[in-house]
Amino acid sequence: MQKHLEKKDMDVIEKRLQYTFRDKRYLQRAFTHASYGYEHNLEDNERLEFLGDSILSFVIAYQLYKTGRNEGDMTACRQKLVSAKPLENAVLKLNIVEYLQCAQDVEQKGGKCISSLYEAIVAAMFLDSGMTEVEKFITRTLKLEEQKNENYKGQLQEFLQGLGQASANYVLLEKREVENTQQFIVEAQAQGQSAIAKGRKIRDAEQHAAKILLEKLQRNVKK
Repeated sequence: MQKHLEKKDMDVIEKRLQYTFRDKRYLQRAFTHASYGYEHNLEDNERLEFLGDSILSFVIAYQLYKTGRNEGDMTACRQKLVSAKPLENAVLKLNIVEYLQCAQDVEQKGGKCISSLYEAIVAAMFLDSGMTEVEKFITRTLKLEEQKNENYKGQLQEFLQGLGQASANYVLLEKREVENTQQFIVEAQAQGQSAIAKGRKIRDAEQHAAKILLEKLQRNVKK
């Protein structure tokens, strides 16, 4: 087993990533698992993984912020996108797993090994050319534009209309100061059921309450 990726392998990887590295050492490092690096005395991708995790979280948070979503929606969407499975799926779709250099005792290059490769690639790109290319790569491979803003009040209204009810009723129960920040507590009511939620804005609290109530009513229908 050779110590470094061959040029032809790097060419394939870059084509699939739609990015050409100026410094091929970053590419080599990103595709070197710790087990392989230890065996062959090569710098592995663990440090890149650490950096890439933070860069990925920042880019996704910034992209979500620009959509104008509320804090709850942004948090839920970010958590969904940066979890191991979406990253693993992105790497698998790129068809680059076969080039990840692992020791023979690492089983099937699976799970954490693959999702960590995505983070290492993000960091390698950032170190090689900066944030612009990283944003392009993340947006393209994680499909941020497909993460729709969930309008739970609208979904609840459509559900209720299907049951013959016009709309839900929203009641402001309390407005209070928490650590110099306003907090609103709202109750959503429909079909003899209710749900209470809080938010920094009334609309956020209403959206959260609508989500809880919608899930509750949907469960009742399935019974």
